[in-house]
Amino acid sequence: MKTWIAWVVLALLADRALAQCRADVECKGDRICVHGECQAPAVSPLPSDPQPAPPEYAQPPPPPPPSMSAGYRGLPGWSLGAGIFGTIMVPTLVGLLVASELTKSSAIPSLPLGAAATIAFISTAPIVAAGARSVRQSAQVRGVVALQVIGWIFYGLTIAQCSALVVVGAIGITPPEGVIASTAALTTVTYSAFAVDAFVSRAQAKRVMQLAKSDGVRVLPIVAVARTGNGGTAPTLGLGGTF
Repeated sequence: MKTWIAWVVLALLADRALAQCRADVECKGDRICVHGECQAPAVSPLPSDPQPAPPEYAQPPPPPPPSMSAGYRGLPGWSLGAGIFGTIMVPTLVGLLVASELTKSSAIPSLPLGAAATIAFISTAPIVAAGARSVRQSAQVRGVVALQVIGWIFYGLTIAQCSALVVVGAIGITPPEGVIASTAALTTVTYSAFAVDAFVSRAQAKRVMQLAKSDGVRVLPIVAVARTGNGGTAPTLGLGGTF
């Protein structure tokens, strides 16, 4: 029995003698004591960066309702500029014709003034009419048909009278009193008809655009030509709308 105990004690002493360490403080550096051996501490893997969560889908906010001013800026055509241009041309050409009337006793400068007024009128009056027509792109925008007819009739009369005055002045004949002044009146009627039609056409286009962007009942005035019972035609005025 004593022999067995002696062997156990010797084995324990031998194990302790062979061990490099009994505690971490006996190891050098940052090594630690593991089962009697100094070992480097196990390096734990660094945690990987977490993947960012995918962004949640956010529905874009609805666009703001269009303002009336934005709708007016989006009007087609250039009727406003045409109306202003026609209004400016009235005093311009009337001034040229009045100056020609006051100096008609002398071919110079009466004839050049009249010729300049004639050329300017022939080339610019259709521009005003075209500007009014540029905004009439739907059946609800018709302008003032009567003014359109009057404008073109007086346009032809003015060209005829201006051309006759230029020819008369070129052959040395003094025009009768008041003829040149009457030409100024014809010019005024022509430009006024085209300019007013341009402004009215633009106002109608504004109204149509405003109703197209609104909800509910839409009512618009309608001017048309209807056939009568005896086979003729007559202008009619009514209202049309959508519900």
